[in-house]
Amino acid sequence: MNRFRLAVVTAALAAPLGALAPLGAAASAQAAGSPPVAAAGAPLNPVAASSAMSGGGPASGGPGTADCSNRAVTSSFHEHRGASEAELPLEQLPANAASVPTWSGSFTSGGTTYPFTMVGTDPAAGQATHVPVEIIPLRMEFAGNGCVLEDPGMAADLEASPLFAPADVGLGATQVLDLYQRASFWSTVSTTSPGYHLLLDPSDVPAVTVHVPAAQGITFFDPTTDRTVGVVGGDWFFHQLLGLINSLHISPTTLPVFVPYNTSVTDQNPNDCLRPPYCAYYAGFHYAALSNNNPHAINTYAYATYEDAGTASTYDFGAYVLSHEILEWAANPFDHGTLIQGQAAFLSNTAPAWSSPYFNDPAPGACTTVLEVADPLEDGIAFYVPPDQHTLADGAFLSWFARQSPSTAIGGRYDMGGIFSTYSTAC
Repeated sequence: MNRFRLAVVTAALAAPLGALAPLGAAASAQAAGSPPVAAAGAPLNPVAASSAMSGGGPASGGPGTADCSNRAVTSSFHEHRGASEAELPLEQLPANAASVPTWSGSFTSGGTTYPFTMVGTDPAAGQATHVPVEIIPLRMEFAGNGCVLEDPGMAADLEASPLFAPADVGLGATQVLDLYQRASFWSTVSTTSPGYHLLLDPSDVPAVTVHVPAAQGITFFDPTTDRTVGVVGGDWFFHQLLGLINSLHISPTTLPVFVPYNTSVTDQNPNDCLRPPYCAYYAGFHYAALSNNNPHAINTYAYATYEDAGTASTYDFGAYVLSHEILEWAANPFDHGTLIQGQAAFLSNTAPAWSSPYFNDPAPGACTTVLEVADPLEDGIAFYVPPDQHTLADGAFLSWFARQSPSTAIGGRYDMGGIFSTYSTAC
C-alpha cells in the first residue's frame, strides 16, 4: 500500500540487523519476529522505539525539540481545509501528462495480463535515467504546547545515505534504487542492456515551517528512546503537502520528498494515540496528484518521517522510511490510493492477490493486489550498509509478484536480501 506504518522500524529491535550482503552471496540480514502492529489497540510509546540514532543530545528530546513539554495536549479534533488546499479532482491521467519519466510494460500470471507503469525507461533499452529529487525538511511547530520538532541535519544525512550516495554491494557502486531495479531486471540487464540505470539527483531546500493547530497534532516524550515524538492528523497533513507542492512551484518532473523529524500521521484523532484503544498511524506514503498549476501535469511525491530513536540503538534509521517509499514510488509512481476515507484510486499497478508473513496491514494474513514492492517485507527485515550504518528497506522483485519460477532477478532471488525462497503466496 502507499502508507508505511511506524511499527515497521521495530523489526530492528526484534533481531540483529544484517549488513546488506553482495547480491551474488547469501544474505546476512535476518528476518525479525512479528513486531507490534500499528493498528487500533497498539500503544504508541513502545512502537516509537525505532532503532534510529542520527543525532540529539542526552535527555534533550532530540535535536531541535525546542519548548517541548513531556506531555500531550488534549484538544478537540476537527477537520479543516483551507481554500487554497482544496482536494484535486479524481480523474484518469491526462494523455501525455508532464511528470517524472516513465515506461510501461506487463506480465502474465495465471492467464491474466497485468499492465504496469514504472519510473525510468524500459530496462531492455539499456538507457540511464536521472530523476531530480527535492528534499524538503519540515519544521513542525505544534500550537498545542509550543513544541518544535526539527533536525537541521536531516537533509545532509539523507544525501549521505546509499539512497543518493553510491555504495558497492556487488553490482558496482550505485544508489540503492538503481541496485534494486537492475537486480530485478537482471536477466535483461546482464545480457543485452548493461547500460540501464535509474538514478536520483538530490537537492534540498531550507526547512519549511508547518504550523500544526492544537486540534491537529500532539507530541509526547518517549523515555525509551529519549526523544520527543509527534503525531498529526492525516487529512489535514495531506492538504498541507498539496499546498506546499503548489506554493513551492515544484516541477512535475521532480520527486519532492517531505521529511519531518519523528512525526507520524494518523487518520484518527491524534489524541486517541495516547489512550486506549489507541490509534492507527503511519510513517510514510507516496502519492500522485493532478497539479493545480497545470491541468496536464501530475506531481508524484512522498512523505517519510526521519526516524530518530536516540538511545535505543546505534543504527541510523534516518533514511529507512524514505528508502521504503522510494522503492515503491519507482515501481508504482501514479498510485492514487487516498488518505481520505471513501475515495477511489484512479490508477495503481496491480498483481495477483498476495500475502506475506511480513505484511500485516491491517492485520496478520492480510491479502492485497497492489504492486508495492517494499510492503511484502515491511514487518520483517531491515539492512544496514557499512560503514555508516544507514539502514534501508528490502524490496520484493517483480518475479515475486508475477509468480515466475525461476525468478528472472539476479541469482534467481525474489528480493534483495534473499529472504523469500519462492514467489508470492496466493490468497
